Amino acid sequence: MLSHRARRGVMRSEPALSMTWPRALLRHAGIPFVICGGLLFFYYGGAPWTRQIVSPTLEGVPFNSQREFGLLENLQHLLLAGAAALFAHAAWRFRSLWCGLAGAATLFLFCEEIDYGSHWFGHGVAAVHNRPAMRPFFHRGVHWGTFAFFGLFALFARRFRRLAPEKGAAAGVLIAFGIDELSRRFRDRGLAVGASLQGNEGEFFELALYLLVFNYARDLHRRLGAVPGDAVK
Repeated sequence: MLSHRARRGVMRSEPALSMTWPRALLRHAGIPFVICGGLLFFYYGGAPWTRQIVSPTLEGVPFNSQREFGLLENLQHLLLAGAAALFAHAAWRFRSLWCGLAGAATLFLFCEEIDYGSHWFGHGVAAVHNRPAMRPFFHRGVHWGTFAFFGLFALFARRFRRLAPEKGAAAGVLIAFGIDELSRRFRDRGLAVGASLQGNEGEFFELALYLLVFNYARDLHRRLGAVPGDAVK
């Protein structure tokens, strides 16, 4: 049973816990579409210098490391680092086990994205997603996990509604898979052959996914800060 003061706190915070649909669609679908779609256009349909910004081709740098110095990869790194920091702060401040687990998973993704520093320092731990035996399972797991968590869980969660992503995240899932399909179709049409993303067209999907992760971390941190502890359970 919540105290009168706690009930008042929940009532005051309720409007802030769920954004209106137009705002949710803008954050989870509109902004990712502009960012990912813009980078997709600049890479496949823009001038050579715009492709260099998105994912450069650099002399003296191994082919598989060249993309690490472009805007596409570094945006991914920033989003994952920011999300991990938000999860970690929420886990510490609100004593949330869920946020601790989410932070650990995000940190793992961050380390996988930077290949544990091997692209920068020339050596490091072999990333799981680059091991031939694990690569297909890892990528399928990421795709199915995205659909299940940001799609199904976001739309249909009841008991754990306050820990679920905003329902607008489901629209972001459609954007992520749509961007992924576009990037593969552009590849199949022979665009950007030999450029630094060849064989790694899924990087655009990953950016859309990490935008969802960052938005989720931000939303969850805001919710836990707005609702009394007893009301979150």
